[in-house]
Amino acid sequence: MSNLHEIIQQILNNTNSAVVLVLFTSFFTSLFSIPIILHISRSKNIFDKPNGRTSHFENTPTLGGIAIFVGFVISILLFGNISSEYGLQYLIASLMIVFFIGIKDDIYLISLSKKFIWQFIIIFILIFLGDFRFLSLGGFLGIYEIPYFISVVISAFVFIVLINCINLIDGVDGLASGLSIVIAGIFAVFFYSHESRDNLLISIGLLGSLIPFFIYNVFGKKNKLFMGDTGALIIGVISVVLVIKFNALSTKSMGWFEITAAPAMSIAIFFIPLYDTLQVFTFRILNRKSPFSADKNHLHHRLLRMGLTHIQTSLILISLNLLIIICSYFLQFLGVFALSILLLFTGLLISMTIWLLLRRKKNIQLA
Repeated sequence: MSNLHEIIQQILNNTNSAVVLVLFTSFFTSLFSIPIILHISRSKNIFDKPNGRTSHFENTPTLGGIAIFVGFVISILLFGNISSEYGLQYLIASLMIVFFIGIKDDIYLISLSKKFIWQFIIIFILIFLGDFRFLSLGGFLGIYEIPYFISVVISAFVFIVLINCINLIDGVDGLASGLSIVIAGIFAVFFYSHESRDNLLISIGLLGSLIPFFIYNVFGKKNKLFMGDTGALIIGVISVVLVIKFNALSTKSMGWFEITAAPAMSIAIFFIPLYDTLQVFTFRILNRKSPFSADKNHLHHRLLRMGLTHIQTSLILISLNLLIIICSYFLQFLGVFALSILLLFTGLLISMTIWLLLRRKKNIQLA
């Protein structure tokens, strides 16, 4: 038996073997848990019911985040073999808090103030206990290393923004999960090129747990389900941890996937969720409304009004995000600041193009 234990440890210590095991386990754990989740949701009448601002028209189970959580956590705990200095226990503890808060919100709804209180608790655990924080601005405005206090403030701000913008983009089938698959895949390629085993396995665990949900969410007819706040918040927390590690590793080592403008590339990787949140909040503030009030000014809402289907809308935005990542990668020579400004103008151009197309459609209909 001791020999078997040693053989298993040798397999787990091999990065390629660990990647396969984590991917396989996260995928099939998530896949096999979804029918159970669907059955419980139906038997307990736990649905996201259509209302005036949603884009679906049937009662849909909304506990898909459980599958993402279970797939990720079980695969990482069983086969991740993450080094002790990574702070995995703090990440898992934070995800467990998110898991229970998300489920309560998906079933009973939680006030915005309570959500932020719990988010700040999670941020405290990750930043002050897990030490997951930005250590450098990567050359933005010529600034590299930053003081501890500034590091904490910037890290907390990024946590709040990314955790919530993943949730806000979750408005049509396959969009949030599809974008998150792209994000996890990009991080996996980067960490593989830099031989960063721990971060690679975290990325693969998230990737594997997302794919089954994406399949059910997009292609499920009678078996469709939503990720709910549980899934969106879990993805957000893991994504922030990965982008922090992405920025830290970019300044220390070089791989064949070379990153020289990490802060700008981080914006590019999360471009659609970040820009969509920025433009929605801007519109609400200009209209003297709360930034957190519900409306239909998201990019996906506008594409739907153009007559596109859910899957067409998601494919366009996911493909656009991927194209922006690729273009940004080859434009890194511009520097962090110039590339960030270019990304902002790209977002404005996208919004203007959609607005003009919508206006043209209305004029055609009136004619």
